[in-house]
Amino acid sequence: KAMELFSKIKYGYHKYTYAANYYAGYIAWLNQEYDKAINDLLRAGQNEAYAPLIPLMIANIYYKQSKLEVLIKYAESIVPLETTAIKKAGIKEIDKIILLLAEAYYKMANGKWEMENGKQETDKWEKAVLYFSRYVEMNKNRFKSPIRNPQSAILYRLAYCEFRINNFDSSTVHFKQLAINNDSLGQSAAYYLGVCYVKTGKKQF
Repeated sequence: KAMELFSKIKYGYHKYTYAANYYAGYIAWLNQEYDKAINDLLRAGQNEAYAPLIPLMIANIYYKQSKLEVLIKYAESIVPLETTAIKKAGIKEIDKIILLLAEAYYKMANGKWEMENGKQETDKWEKAVLYFSRYVEMNKNRFKSPIRNPQSAILYRLAYCEFRINNFDSSTVHFKQLAINNDSLGQSAAYYLGVCYVKTGKKQF
């Protein structure tokens, strides 16, 4: 019934237009009616009261739809290039949008995107490192040892991306943080840590 009410009043221009579009879009998002949600949310985002809330929801939708290229184009248009400008962007939970960017580049780089979409996307590791690093820096208190999920999985992906671009010094630091964990991720991190030591000539591992 709420959806029916919002759908009736979301059209036209009156004092409830943007609120109706926001809530209609939010309900559609919850119901996984993503295309309908995007249309309503984009309209709601034209109002300054809702503009800070919309980007994360839209980025999430594109990720859930596996529209990774669309997600990247959208998110990079609103996430400032300069780290110092990120907090001034006025977007709620912008760090989560940055994480979605990192995950999108990671998925495209590691071959899953290629297998699912038939596209050769193997040059995305550096961008994944950039955005994973930004997310970790913005949430550094969560990444202090001992690190547990979901942070450990995020840090592992950062370390692996660094490993893939031969940034062994940074990947060594991050794999070392994870290698102390007594789980499958810790075991995998320990393996790559050993490889990093060999690559850098530090065979004390």
